[in-house]
Amino acid sequence: MARIRLLAGAESGDENDQTESVERYRRATLGAISGVAARVVSLLTVFVSVPLVLEELGSEQFGIWATLASFTVLLSFADFGISNGLVNMLVRVDAEEDRRSAAEHVTSALLLLTAVAALLGAVFAWVHAAVDWTAVYNTGGSVESAVAADATAVFACCFLLLLPLGLFQRIHLGYQEPLQTYAWPAAGSLVGFAGLLAAALADASLPWFVAATTGGPVLTALLNGVVLLGRSRPWLRPLPSRLRGGSLRELTSAGWAFFLIQSSAAVAWYSGPIIVAQVQGAASVEDYVAPMRLFAFLPVLLQIAMIAAWPALRSAVVKGEIAWARRALRRATLLGVALVALPTLALVAFGDAALRLWTGGEVGASTSVLLAFGAWALLSAIVWPLWIILVAAGALRFHATMSVLMALVSVGLSVELTGRIGVAGAVLGVAVSQLVLFVLPSSIYVPRLLSRLERAKIPSI
Repeated sequence: MARIRLLAGAESGDENDQTESVERYRRATLGAISGVAARVVSLLTVFVSVPLVLEELGSEQFGIWATLASFTVLLSFADFGISNGLVNMLVRVDAEEDRRSAAEHVTSALLLLTAVAALLGAVFAWVHAAVDWTAVYNTGGSVESAVAADATAVFACCFLLLLPLGLFQRIHLGYQEPLQTYAWPAAGSLVGFAGLLAAALADASLPWFVAATTGGPVLTALLNGVVLLGRSRPWLRPLPSRLRGGSLRELTSAGWAFFLIQSSAAVAWYSGPIIVAQVQGAASVEDYVAPMRLFAFLPVLLQIAMIAAWPALRSAVVKGEIAWARRALRRATLLGVALVALPTLALVAFGDAALRLWTGGEVGASTSVLLAFGAWALLSAIVWPLWIILVAAGALRFHATMSVLMALVSVGLSVELTGRIGVAGAVLGVAVSQLVLFVLPSSIYVPRLLSRLERAKIPSI
């Protein structure tokens, strides 16, 4: 009888494991689809907004608006990795059904991000009055100094508010709620676009256009927080009594690792136009930027999909389901290669014609540049699954070390190769550095890491 009960329990456990596995795949898939859909909504609103703002403001003020809008990418660095650190911590405590620790981590993260926002705000207030913003934007005197200064101040206020408010999206991500994770940012893009329409109808000045663009995400993030803490998960409300030194230290440690990982990737990739300008001259930058935008579309969507699947992988690792994590990593890599390969090969073959059609014949691309970008795009299908499994497994020290080394070598190699072979060298420098200092070491490290985690979960007999 005991044996029968034991076998029945095993069968029940297998059924539960299978159900959880299916649910995890469902959440990861839904998260990937939601993330890509939100990105498409954002791109569409930008696509429609550009001619609208250009017509209403003119080229000089449009340049200021576009410059400020592009600075929102700094949000991923200004939080010093705290938001991403919180995601990993929430997945772990959710697997343990530990609401108290979850509330402590959320309280610590909000405190840290509020402190960062206050510090950055104080620095900006000190700098703002002393800077001639028309000189910063190089408007040539066609825009009043007060208008440029006010537009910058509006952007700074919204940017600083989004630092703590953006944490609510990461809470949804940590709890594997894909629809909530990406629906709110998509709503922010739509609210921002509605604000632009209202500003255009009212013949508003530049600061109002900036307020509409950056204020929409602030409003929806605030509403997200009200719904999340007021109705969905009230036990997460930040309270002074929930502040713990251990949580602050853990968040700070993980945050610095994430900050190094993210900033290293940005240095490796976004330094390309600067390197090309310094080595080949400013006129050559468009020969880099135009094909980059063409080739980067699918890798960016793949990046979004992989990040959406991150909590599911993290949950599997935390629960000791390493076999599931291995299968998910293998499937993600195969899917990434399948999605990126054919379009990338098509761009390599027909990219020059596509660029000339897109730019009205102004910009083309040499075969060497197309091949270099093709190699980088194909490599991204391997890079991103490895990136995610390292983060999910908590191998942040290894990840940060390899990322920093990759970035340093990438800059030096890109400068050298750009001087030797031209624009293609700036791309090859990144691709070769990623291959040698990230893909190859990680391909050796990850299987060993997963085997070690699997052994740690097997009780000794």
